[in-house]
Amino acid sequence: MAGSKVVWGIDIGQCALKAVKLSYDSKQDRAVAVEFDYIEHAKILSQPDAEPDELIRTALEKFAERNRTEGIPVVIAVPGQAGLARFVKLPPVDPKKVADIVTFEAKQQIPFALTDVVWDYQKIGSADEEEDGPIELDVGIFAIRREAVRKHLAPFQDRGIDPYVVQLAPVALYNYSAFDIIYHQNAPPAAEGESAPAPSQDEDDGDTLVILDMGADKTDVVITDGDSIWLRNLPIGGNHFTRALTRDLKLTFAKAEHLKKNATKAPDPKKLYQAMRPVFNEFVAELQRSIGFFRSTHKSSVIKKVVGLGNGFLLPGLQKFLQQNLEFKVEKVSAFHGLIGDDVINDQTFKDNIMGFAVAYGLALQGLEQTPIQTNLLPEEIRTARLVKEKKPWSLVAAATLLLGFTSVFIGNYVNLKSVSAETFNAPMQQAQANARQYATMKTEFETAKTSYASVNDQAKRAIGANRYKDRDLWLRGMNIVSKALPKRTDEEVRDVSTLKEVNIEAVRAVYFPTLAEWFGKIDQQKTISMAPSDRQAPPSAPGWVFQIRGYTFNNKVRLFVQDEILKNLQSPEMKNLGVSHAYIEDLKTIQNWTPSSTSAPVNMRDILPKGKGAGGRGDLSLSGSSTYVPPKKTGISNPSDKNPDKLPEDVRGYLKESLEENKKSGSQSKIERTDFTIEFAWNPDFVPPPPAGAAGMPGADPNAVGIPGAIPPGAPGAPPAPGLPAVPGAPPVPGAAAPQVFPE
Repeated sequence: MAGSKVVWGIDIGQCALKAVKLSYDSKQDRAVAVEFDYIEHAKILSQPDAEPDELIRTALEKFAERNRTEGIPVVIAVPGQAGLARFVKLPPVDPKKVADIVTFEAKQQIPFALTDVVWDYQKIGSADEEEDGPIELDVGIFAIRREAVRKHLAPFQDRGIDPYVVQLAPVALYNYSAFDIIYHQNAPPAAEGESAPAPSQDEDDGDTLVILDMGADKTDVVITDGDSIWLRNLPIGGNHFTRALTRDLKLTFAKAEHLKKNATKAPDPKKLYQAMRPVFNEFVAELQRSIGFFRSTHKSSVIKKVVGLGNGFLLPGLQKFLQQNLEFKVEKVSAFHGLIGDDVINDQTFKDNIMGFAVAYGLALQGLEQTPIQTNLLPEEIRTARLVKEKKPWSLVAAATLLLGFTSVFIGNYVNLKSVSAETFNAPMQQAQANARQYATMKTEFETAKTSYASVNDQAKRAIGANRYKDRDLWLRGMNIVSKALPKRTDEEVRDVSTLKEVNIEAVRAVYFPTLAEWFGKIDQQKTISMAPSDRQAPPSAPGWVFQIRGYTFNNKVRLFVQDEILKNLQSPEMKNLGVSHAYIEDLKTIQNWTPSSTSAPVNMRDILPKGKGAGGRGDLSLSGSSTYVPPKKTGISNPSDKNPDKLPEDVRGYLKESLEENKKSGSQSKIERTDFTIEFAWNPDFVPPPPAGAAGMPGADPNAVGIPGAIPPGAPGAPPAPGLPAVPGAPPVPGAAAPQVFPE
């Protein structure tokens, strides 16, 4: 890849795919971020009900659709636990025999036959192989089994992405730290037109660093001073804290993950930290054991700093807990010192997830040949095939030249062949050619049918996956909330449409959002004046549903009626405990002179008129003695006797009769004031109400009671949304898909 202008580094973790495309500015001695991508999985790969292969394929499919990789070298990572890294000191040996000695050492260090693994080695440190006579070398040997590397390559190759380099994730982490932390941390970017200044020396220069990259299921430990390197994989990650919560607090994995990320804001932080304390202690013990072993083999090294990376390191309280127990300075990475490119490094998504991009950054740096370790675990046969493919154009030119040389010979032989050819062969040859064409046609039809079947089958699987039995009551719960919000009238109310506490609902719609903040950001801020002040100041962040209620009322209080009778119901404490929030009036329109004929929508008079005491729930039409409303001319009642007026109250019989006679005389319809309204609110079905005032975990509780200091958690993505019922029949929310537009018409 020498001379490559840009390189993609791709790291597929348990939570997301991280990719960064870099170029190199030799004048400033900095890597330049050209593009990046961050694709979060719908579920954590190690989650009990997740399908890792499908989730990885989906992420790579999105990446291939959004980014160009053709003709651009791609460097990928495999997890450290999938491979092997050994560091050995060779005895004094002639430089020409280093390869033979390393091969001998590889046979001793790798617990498999060398034919069953892909392996590579590289000199570590600053020994000079060019000097005369025997030399001593520190060598790193890296290996991975062939079937493992092919398994990691398969999803990329299926999406047309052809990796040039395969590297172990811990080695990529070391390459990142050597370039960005050890060399560039104290070197400011060069001014325009000047060469890059050399890094400055401070009190930490020359000291040994401990790099921790905490993922979902493991933590990569890299201890280095820039020249020497020591690696270890700890079998403890962020999921271990989550599983401790699911086990001790009897929570689902998704709820436990959400509580873990927001531990200091939980109703009872002390209870959470007590459940996670054994994992904290185990992690510190493993880390102390690793550092102790390193010190026993590197007695001159001085460790003064621990650098934390990975989304697992965002756990509230972890940084301070490590600093107290390890007695080292513990830092979180908040910026890359060797990286420039404002469009990428200032992007909010990149900044929010910067702790997860270190491995992808190190991979791309290796592709640009700016790192100490350049080993490659891509199988040799794949490298050879690519080399042949890249040189094929030149081979075609050479073949064409030879073809021209043989043309004259061919023509002569053809003339000789034609002289002995028989016409009897023509018919069989034509039949064979026809059969070949028919075969080609049938093969094309078969491939088309197979592709169509795969597409329909995939849609069916996703539809089944989006309608889990465990969530089948979501729609009923949502409609129950809508029902609770509507005003309730009694038979004792005044029988007058303009003052009746009654509304007519025309439509109820619901749309699912992976994060409700997206919906909130699209609301016209002038309309949020009707929203509760506490909701207006705290945008929602959890996943959930947005409900829209559209209807109309004839009550003459207009906005006050909608606000007092519906909006206040939605903003009540009872609704808050059900997960309802951010209710507001989205639209309000009053029609001063409304008649049933002034709207195209059919009008059901039973819905418009109030039910009297005589109705008794039977659906009988009953009217009050109102002077502000007269039934339209065509009500379906041509004569009061049609509705058995003897059974109606006396005032209603008289009013009905007078109204019908007045309509006949005037030949026109009476008019009334109608108000159309639209109300929207957010609903989080997984919302857990806070405990009563004064209970443990309320404001004022001590989150450090168990000795684990709390910390303000940085912004982190919410828990993965649980699959729900479709908001609109035929349109289920697909996990991982972009949120739909708010109520598209």
